[in-house]
Amino acid sequence: KLLSNGQTCVDVNECETAGVCSQICLNTEGSYKCGCNEGFESRGSNTFVLTMMDHMNVHATLDMRLGMMASPVMILTRCIDINECTTLSSDETCGPHVCRNYAGSFYCLCMLGYTYGQNIQTCIDLNECLTNNGECEHSCTNNDGSYECSCNPGYEIGNDGKSCDDLNEC
Repeated sequence: KLLSNGQTCVDVNECETAGVCSQICLNTEGSYKCGCNEGFESRGSNTFVLTMMDHMNVHATLDMRLGMMASPVMILTRCIDINECTTLSSDETCGPHVCRNYAGSFYCLCMLGYTYGQNIQTCIDLNECLTNNGECEHSCTNNDGSYECSCNPGYEIGNDGKSCDDLNEC
């Protein structure tokens, strides 16, 4: 910006202008750079160009004798969500479980028999036997994504797969 003395230029912090960048703005000497938060990317086809004069609403009458460009170009970037469910491998997302994208990240929909791990981006086996013995009358054995009831000797598993019926050994 040309000061009122007509001889001195000072840097303008373009980042103080709302909407210059869609997410992250870094002021640089005579310009600025836009960036995107994690989970987003800048797309070249989605950038657009404005002249500093259009953007700052300044008269395009800078004194060219000072060696200043009358309309330096400033690029405004648009940040686009990265769909991790399609761009990352299943090992990097939810494995065999359902991956759902949302702005900036993703979460997993865990299949029956699994629950969330340390966060909503991992699914771990749900040990059904830890809750009320899996509703098994005698013994509960946890399996990956499931469980199985079994009975003590002299009993057989009932039709419901959980209760134990006495065998008539006579």
